Amino acid sequence: MIGTIESGRPRHHAGFGSALALWLLLIGLNGTLHAQERVDPAGAAGSASQPSVAGERVRYFEVRLRLLEDGMLEVSEQITVRSEGRQIVRGIYRDLATQRFDLWTGTREAEVQILAATLAGQPIRHHSEQQGDGLRIYLGDPDRPLPPGQHEFELRYRIADQLSAQGDGSRLYWNVTGNGWSLPIDSVQVELVAPPVLLGERGLLALQVAAHSGPTGATGGAYDFRVDDDALRLQTTSPLQPGEGFTIDIGLPLAPASVSAPLLQQLTPGHRYALLGTLLLWLY
Repeated sequence: MIGTIESGRPRHHAGFGSALALWLLLIGLNGTLHAQERVDPAGAAGSASQPSVAGERVRYFEVRLRLLEDGMLEVSEQITVRSEGRQIVRGIYRDLATQRFDLWTGTREAEVQILAATLAGQPIRHHSEQQGDGLRIYLGDPDRPLPPGQHEFELRYRIADQLSAQGDGSRLYWNVTGNGWSLPIDSVQVELVAPPVLLGERGLLALQVAAHSGPTGATGGAYDFRVDDDALRLQTTSPLQPGEGFTIDIGLPLAPASVSAPLLQQLTPGHRYALLGTLLLWLY
């Protein structure tokens, strides 16, 4: 179900299915950086096949999204975890899906720029590597175990090419948490800021809002949303169980030039040559 914001009062909606894979996997990092990079998936807390450990959990997953005029998304994730030294030992890692495919433009790689990574407000060691169709970002010192208790990680990054065409406007489909969890997530909060050039005269009130919480493929959701003067805010109303995530699906009334450009301009060079070849063969 799609909801259009008409006032600042929160509403409860059933969301649309998931598509964008965005993973946070909690890990017990080994004693060296090299070992950290080769963590056995069977021992990773982010693997959905692993049982939940009582007490260890994600307490808060708070995300601030700033949509830029060109369709780039600036993301700040504040992830508060409770560790008992079992699955969360030395740090966490974050999987970002960076490849997008559609029939006309083929597979495109979204550029990611990491801006900062902190633990308790202090810079923390981090590095990234390609993993399948995405980027894996490791946060944590492999030589320094975390003491049991609550820990607040923050990751800030920019990711390009996050809007797609939708009618006369555009669409932001963003998997906020990912669905590869073995630990519960108590609460998810999302704040979205969009530029006036994509909103039109009605501003944030013109947004179409949908979301879903649950396992991959779920079409329902337990969440509220409201619009303030400066941002759209969404929040889950019940905890996410292991293997569940939260995805937002936002329709904007306008689109940047890169999204609303004529189809031929959006095609990759390879697709243009293929189209030209097909046309010449048909004429022949």
